[in-house]
Amino acid sequence: MFEQVEPSFKDIWREVINNRFNFNEPLPDRPEYLFEIEDGEDSYGIALPGSVIEFSGKPKARKSSLMAGFAAACLAKDKKALNIRSKIQGKVLWIDTEQSRLEFSYFQRMLVRMAGLDHHPENYIALNIRKYDDNTRFEIVNHAITRNPDLGLIIIDGIADLSMDENEQNSTKALVSRLMYWADSIACPILIAIHTNKDGKESTGHLGGYIDKRCSYHIRVEKNSEESPSLVYPKLSRMGEKFPKFYFAHEQGGLPRILDQSVIGDMEGDNSEYSVLPF
Repeated sequence: MFEQVEPSFKDIWREVINNRFNFNEPLPDRPEYLFEIEDGEDSYGIALPGSVIEFSGKPKARKSSLMAGFAAACLAKDKKALNIRSKIQGKVLWIDTEQSRLEFSYFQRMLVRMAGLDHHPENYIALNIRKYDDNTRFEIVNHAITRNPDLGLIIIDGIADLSMDENEQNSTKALVSRLMYWADSIACPILIAIHTNKDGKESTGHLGGYIDKRCSYHIRVEKNSEESPSLVYPKLSRMGEKFPKFYFAHEQGGLPRILDQSVIGDMEGDNSEYSVLPF
């Protein structure tokens, strides 16, 4: 279980009453989404302040590469990467729990290049915490989130590595509760990656089940083989617009790019144009 300092019930009740629903408060017809997925001339909004966006898929499906596109869109001067456009201001925090230090360095260099930059962005913090135990990882993440002002986006690449046991209900409920607390208190989107079961149908363990129930938006990333392009589609949307499916792959040289769906069939049989990266 994870310890946290709780406010008094009086403070909690005051906050609940102050935030009660009022029909007379104005709301736009369409929320001001913080990310737009572009498809030709159309765009589809996802993510609001406090949204938790789940990215699921089998290992090596390129979940990390897709999340890198969201981070790169925040860092790019034109606020766009791949087919993703960002309206996020503030710092971007990336937490990696899965890669070795060297793998992490190569991946992060790719991410910065995706943003069209040749230097480290001032508003970007990327931390690699694979070598630490579960409790220490959690404390590092909690410290990084609560001690960094002006966060605009948080990405946790490997949420299961912050739980003592992804199949133990008390531990996973505590982690998901803290995840929601971070999202609401910092008031920025949190993107999280989680593996699916071997059949690729469901997010892994009790943790995956809890996240499925609590997330605002769920994006699935699938791949037929190690060399094939990755398919991306919205699996669930509680708050956000469902975008059309799209494909992407890594070019030789490492940078991902969106693929024309009309050539996907040919590419499944011949992917010599594309490099295989472990992301």
